[in-house]
Amino acid sequence: ARNLHDYYKDKLTQHIQFIVLKSLEGKDGEHLLKAYIKEWENYTIFVHFMKKMFNYLVDSPLFNHWFFRIATI
Repeated sequence: ARNLHDYYKDKLTQHIQFIVLKSLEGKDGEHLLKAYIKEWENYTIFVHFMKKMFNYLVDSPLFNHWFFRIATI
């Protein structure tokens, strides 16, 4: 789960740096606000589904069995 977490963290960081910030450049006033709101809504949807996925992984018996084995070694 840690590798998966790191992967999505990197992808989200790249998305913010190369897509979101580029889409906001050169905008001001109402256009900037509308673009920001659109990006924020997309971000909240992404976070919602990532939270569900990680909660599923942490609650799954397979993950708990694997994690317990690693912790006891």
